[in-house]
Amino acid sequence: MGFITNISKSGVLLVLTSFIWVDGGFAQSEYPNPFAPAPSVPPAAAQSEYPNPFAPVPAAPPGAAQSEYPNPFAPAPATPPAASAPAAGPATGEMPAYPNPFAPIAPIAPIAPVAPVNPGCPTLAETNVAVCPTSNNGVYHTQDGTFFKIQCGYHHGTTAIQITTAPSLQKCIDKCSQENTCNSVNYVPTSLSCTLLSSTGAATVSEASAGQDYAYKIDPPTQPASDEMLVACSTTCPSANGQSYSSRFGETFRMSCGKRHGTAYLKTDKQATLKDCIDDCASYIPCHSVDYHDRSRTCYYSNHHGEPTIPTPGFSSAYSLGCTSSCCQNVSSRSQSCNTNTSCSAPCIPPKPLGPPQPDLSCGNQGLQYGIYSNTRPDGSNNLALGAGYPTFDPARFKTERLQYSGTTPSIGFGSSTPIYGNAPADPGYTTVNHRAYVFAQQSGVYTFRLPFVDDISLLWIGPKAYAGYTRANADIVQTFVSGAQTAVTYTVTFEEGKYYPIRVMWANGAGPGGLSFELKGPDGRVIIGADTTESSPFLVQYSCDETTAPRFPPFGSET
Repeated sequence: MGFITNISKSGVLLVLTSFIWVDGGFAQSEYPNPFAPAPSVPPAAAQSEYPNPFAPVPAAPPGAAQSEYPNPFAPAPATPPAASAPAAGPATGEMPAYPNPFAPIAPIAPIAPVAPVNPGCPTLAETNVAVCPTSNNGVYHTQDGTFFKIQCGYHHGTTAIQITTAPSLQKCIDKCSQENTCNSVNYVPTSLSCTLLSSTGAATVSEASAGQDYAYKIDPPTQPASDEMLVACSTTCPSANGQSYSSRFGETFRMSCGKRHGTAYLKTDKQATLKDCIDDCASYIPCHSVDYHDRSRTCYYSNHHGEPTIPTPGFSSAYSLGCTSSCCQNVSSRSQSCNTNTSCSAPCIPPKPLGPPQPDLSCGNQGLQYGIYSNTRPDGSNNLALGAGYPTFDPARFKTERLQYSGTTPSIGFGSSTPIYGNAPADPGYTTVNHRAYVFAQQSGVYTFRLPFVDDISLLWIGPKAYAGYTRANADIVQTFVSGAQTAVTYTVTFEEGKYYPIRVMWANGAGPGGLSFELKGPDGRVIIGADTTESSPFLVQYSCDETTAPRFPPFGSET
């Protein structure tokens, strides 16, 4: 037996502790010598179960099957030009599905760039910065949802409310947002000086100043948004997110936290809560959506039909669900208009507010005004009621008469045994009381004025003549005392919903006991003011809060 030389330890893959030589004609041992030369294999003969990994691979004649596990160290055979890889698993005479791990790696095709998610939606990290000069004329919003417009290279010279420092313009703006009186900032990058200002608005061209930057508060920017017609819970964020709230007028709104609609504003005002903001929108016919800034308590009203799309910290929002709740159950798609859904038995009608429209009462304008005068003749003598109909009484005289008392009252009416609205006239037997107010029509239709009883005379004016120019001749009702049972006198007039109409009621007594009763009913028969009225009706006011729609009456004693 010879010796094996020049075999390194790393080159020996298999160590055998014993082997057996068997003369030709006998079967080989179960574990053949791995170092012996491999005998040539006839074309039809099969390879041994474990071939020598170091032996050269014999050329396989065409059609001969490759061994199941080819030599990983053997060079890869050249592939004829016409050969192509099979589309599926290996067939007889083809390579198995175990490629040579040492063959050159085929080039990898470059990976196509991945399109950004929602490319139309900017992210805060990319857009919400305040860095000059990059952000010049741009908009930055702070974490509490306050928006600022940036003017690089400007200095606005107004009274400072605080002078401090900040490491950047953005941090300077953040400081301003935390001060209720701060509306703008001046920033000097070289000295890190941050000046908080109370002024509002943009810096002018004359205020350009290199090396300094200016930013000022603005309303949140708006952008168009598509409307979506869609088919109640906390109204405070974050719990309100995704919840529905039924307003006091019966209209349902869907609420979102940390988002705003940002569509064009119909109006803005201050509201204590998101709930109050929603209720006010429900009472305002053009309004369908609101954005609410919690820190400043500002409500932004718009008419967007659909969900808010602009992520904004510090904001909450809501939008009306419209007529969706009135649609049939078999509407196949949310995007399908319920008015065009032919399977509905009736067209979808948006819910109508349950309550009537309301006048603005925020300026303390409820009730009727009254003035009390002495009922005397031009010569100063008492104006005694003589003859049927009290012909000597002239209401126009009291346009310029001197007052005894004046005030407001929730109703019209009194008797001779009680003071008139808590006042004691100088001579109760000879007294005139002049009432005036506006009726706010809570619905369109016929309104009924009724005077059941009077002693001695009462007169009613409705419309422009009640404001100025009233006389006995143009009164709509003149009712005078008659002995025995009195017959109530009525007058009807048509009012249009949401409008103000002036009215005036004058009463006078010409000696002895006196009294007056008055009643006003709406088109639905509801009593707006009557004998039992003790609280001011929201539909009787002294003037409108804008003082234009329903102007104040002239002072008593100075009327025309």
